Amino acid sequence: MEIHCKQKKDTYNYTLFGLPEMLHASSPANRILEKAVDEIPVLFCAYGKVSSRIVWKTQTFRSSCFEGKGKKIAHDIVVGGQKTGIIEIYFNNVQTDIEKWDMQSFPSRDSSVLLDRISQFIGKFLAKEQMLEHLNVSEKNIRNIFDNLHDHIFVLDQEGNILDCNRASMNCLNFGCSQISQFKLADTGYIGSKEVDTIIEHTLNHGAFNQETECLCTDGRITATIDSCCVDYNEEEAILLVVRDISKTKEHEDRVKTYTEELKSSGELKELFIDIIRHDLLTPAGIIKGFTEELICEPCSEEKDPALRKIYENINRLIELLESATKLSKLQKVEQVQFEKIDLVPVFQIAGENLKTEADSKRQQIVIRRDLSCPAKVNPIIGEVFLNLLSNAIKYSPEDSNINVDFLDENDHWKITVKDCGHGISDIDKARIFDRFMRADKKGIKGSGLGLAIVKRIIELHDGNYGVEDNLDGQGSVFWVTVRKA
Repeated sequence: MEIHCKQKKDTYNYTLFGLPEMLHASSPANRILEKAVDEIPVLFCAYGKVSSRIVWKTQTFRSSCFEGKGKKIAHDIVVGGQKTGIIEIYFNNVQTDIEKWDMQSFPSRDSSVLLDRISQFIGKFLAKEQMLEHLNVSEKNIRNIFDNLHDHIFVLDQEGNILDCNRASMNCLNFGCSQISQFKLADTGYIGSKEVDTIIEHTLNHGAFNQETECLCTDGRITATIDSCCVDYNEEEAILLVVRDISKTKEHEDRVKTYTEELKSSGELKELFIDIIRHDLLTPAGIIKGFTEELICEPCSEEKDPALRKIYENINRLIELLESATKLSKLQKVEQVQFEKIDLVPVFQIAGENLKTEADSKRQQIVIRRDLSCPAKVNPIIGEVFLNLLSNAIKYSPEDSNINVDFLDENDHWKITVKDCGHGISDIDKARIFDRFMRADKKGIKGSGLGLAIVKRIIELHDGNYGVEDNLDGQGSVFWVTVRKA
């Protein structure tokens, strides 16, 4: 390392200490500064006493026989754009004017120029040392991360020799760091020799390789995925091998597969049960209903008539339950439905007409607004929603009451409300009233407990919402659903 001090007529080079050799050997910063502080005074070849002092961070370095007396010049040490220290030169009993050197042995005209050059070079040395320190810290951090990975990581040369590996690999093979680096990977028994050759060949030819295989560890065989790629290691091409244990993942996959097969079998049993309901239960129930109707129409004793009517009521309830269960089962298998533009008001009117007999038997009035047009993007199955909401309201409303149906405009949705005058629903029951076989009040009310579950499923297929609220106008509840506008 040399300092160049230029004059008008000539250039003179000054070799700066023995620092280059120290830098090549990556000497610590304090050794560089200890060497520098003793050799700096030699560069100032004045006739007299010259001392130097370097303050760097929290350390102070002084030249031998240091005397902080006489005229002083100083310069900052700058590393990475920041001041990290200072160099001070003291001249005591110097015979030559410091500011103007004219001696043959020292041609620099300005001592401050030399000190500036010295501080720059020391700054460069310290910057390199600081960079090396940061690199060492980064290397330790990366190694720490590398060793804490659960994957088994190896670095191999082109012959399959282990150059490096992480702690998980050493633990897996029960080797120490110094021991494992003396082996070929194939010799450890971890992976077969032919497989190692295949991995190396494909990686070198194609840059990467991936496959699933079995590996032998000290505690048994594991199922693993192997990923490899080419890397530079100590300025030589090497193969980075990452082995990930997927044994537990495989176990979970097998369990999921078994569970899926069980669900499939369960679904097939469910289908069989629905077919039994549809064909083997509804048919005899219909026959029983028909004969019961004939018996009711014929004259009979006062004792037999109530019994026949009880049979008729229960067979109707059974048929309703079977039909509702069949509908709900079909809906649960449907993932999506086709939509078309349908006016909701006429659909609700048809539902009201279909339930007119039930409403008339309790002298109830179904009030539907007829002055509206509510075009919506729905499937024709939406009629089942209206039928179930109206049927529910008729069952739970008292005699001589009104059931009010309204259509509310809510931006891009229609909100359809059905208001009854029943006993109302508690807050606890509101949260589960749309679940299967959940009924808020079963006393004296006949039903399957599936009507609102059918409503829920159909509205879900329409990406709509549903709910129930208290009737703020009096006793009863307000059931509502929303569907998109057309």
